[in-house]
Formats: sequence, structure tokens, C-alpha cells
Amino acid sequence: MEYQRLPQPETVEGATRRVGVELEFAGLPADVVAKAVADWCGGRIEQTAPHAHRVVAGDDAYEVYLDMALAHPKAGAEPERIETKLSQVVGDAASIAVPVEIVTPPLAPAALPRLDRLVAMLRAAGAGGTRDSVLYAHGMHLNVEAVEVGAAAIAPVLRAFVLVEDWLRQIMQIDLTRRTFAFVDGFPIGYIDRAAAGDLADGLVADYLAENPTRNRSLDMTPLLALLDREAVERALDGAKLKPRPTYHYRLPDCDLGRPGWTPARDWNLWVHLERIAADAEAVSALAEGWKAHRAKILSSRADWRAEAGAVLAAHGLSWPGAVAEAAR
Repeated sequence: MEYQRLPQPETVEGATRRVGVELEFAGLPADVVAKAVADWCGGRIEQTAPHAHRVVAGDDAYEVYLDMALAHPKAGAEPERIETKLSQVVGDAASIAVPVEIVTPPLAPAALPRLDRLVAMLRAAGAGGTRDSVLYAHGMHLNVEAVEVGAAAIAPVLRAFVLVEDWLRQIMQIDLTRRTFAFVDGFPIGYIDRAAAGDLADGLVADYLAENPTRNRSLDMTPLLALLDREAVERALDGAKLKPRPTYHYRLPDCDLGRPGWTPARDWNLWVHLERIAADAEAVSALAEGWKAHRAKILSSRADWRAEAGAVLAAHGLSWPGAVAEAAR
């Protein structure tokens, strides 16, 4: 599948917009995954903890680690301390069942097709994705660089996403386990109302945090909003881990790595499609009016809104090809 081009491929400064990719999966120990990454990119492996590695290839560094806090000793911990040894034992025991995560450096979109080969290598080695077990809740996160860090530039993308999120979920058919564990909670109705009411730019940070004081959203805006008001974001998150960065932290896609033929391409293309929607002011206004009419009904559900949003997008030439077939998967 072809990886589509962003509608605005450059930042306001004229640099190529980049994207960091996070892949979560199970079935392989972190050291085996690190070796696969090194073989794929021609890099060298540096072990940074018992179950964490960095693969360095030129100026790029790929992080590979067991996605479990108990498996990693605290920074600066002495190797012989009981807490450090316990971390290694926990990691050894969990290394097959607990997901491993690969975090890429920021990549130019033109480099994304290379990930298909890495995915194929991991699948052949026995890696399992989201749908390979009812216990798996693995995701693929895309950290898409913003065109500009400023409320006026950020708000249209956020507003479009909030208004079409239910439609996106219908197309993507997000795994039940991931939905059950609330890793990718949808935006609450109150915030959709706020998005439909008008431009989100005024009071962007405060309004977002009032309705979404969490990182568990399908589009986690906190790393990007922290560049506008870090103190407010950290206060709202009550000490949750946060690394401010100029990216939309898109958490919604599953990582269905174990399924033959799966690649990150479709979910990347859906993000590209979202940016096309956000750039169409008439379509977004129609979505907002459609949501208001939807909310005014005596009986309505978010399931109804999926179809209604899809109809609005179709009327503006923004349907997703194959949406009906994908929703029926």
C-alpha cells in the first residue's frame, strides 16, 4: 500500500515535517527485537538496561524496550541492589507476555515505506500484534510534527479530529481489548459540543485540560499543548510522565503486526485524510452544524453520529475509499 503525502508537507519554517512511530507487540524478547532492528537499519546495539536497548544508525537512534515499568531499574540504581535485581527478574519473567515497544526517531514521511520490511521481519520471527490474543492491547502511535506550534495552527486539526473521531473508529474497528482498557478513550461529548460551537483556538489549553485531564485520549494533545503552557498541562496531569514535543500524539491505531499483509500505511493514510478534512473549512463547518442537529434530537447516539458524519464528508468529497468494506471487517 502506498504511503500518501501530507497536504502540508513542510513546517512554517520550511523544513520537512517528520513523524515518529511507536510499535507495540508481543512474542519476542527485547534483545531479539533489538537484533532485528539492527539488522534492518544497519545499526549497532547499545544495552541501556536489562530489557532496554538503543540501536544507533548514523544520526538516528531507535529505542527498544519491554513496555513495563517494573522491568526497568530506576535511573542511577546500583547493579547489586535488591530493587535492581528484582527489576531484572520481573523483566525476564515477563519478556514474552509483556509487549515490547520500538520507538523510531523522527522520520521523513518518505522513509515510512521502509518500516514495511521491519514489520515483515518481526512477523516472520514470531511477533504477535493486537489481534493475536484477547489479552493483547497493543497500539501503534504516530507522533506527527505540527506545521506550526501555535493555537491558531493547532486548533483546526484538533477540531476536525474531535468531530470525526466516531467515524474514524467505525472505519478502523479498534480492538475490543484496547477499548476496554481505556488506552484510547474517545473525546467526551462535552468537548465535542465545544468543538462544534466554534474555533477551539481561544482558550485552547484551558478548555482542553478541563475536559481531558489525561493522556488516555485517541489523540493525546498534551505533549504539544505543553509547549504552549507546560505548567498548566503538568498540573492537570498530576505528575504523569510527559515529554513536550511539537507533535500530535495519535494513539488510536491498533498494531496488528501479526496479521499477514498489515503495514502502518493505512493508518498513516487515515491521518493524512484527517488533515485534508481539517483543511476544508466548509466541510468542518458542516460537521459542526451536523453535530448540533444530532444533539438536538430527542433520541440520538454516537453510533448514529458515525453515519451522519460520514454523510457530511461524502457530500464534500471526503469519503474514505472502502470505508463500508473496512467497517465490516
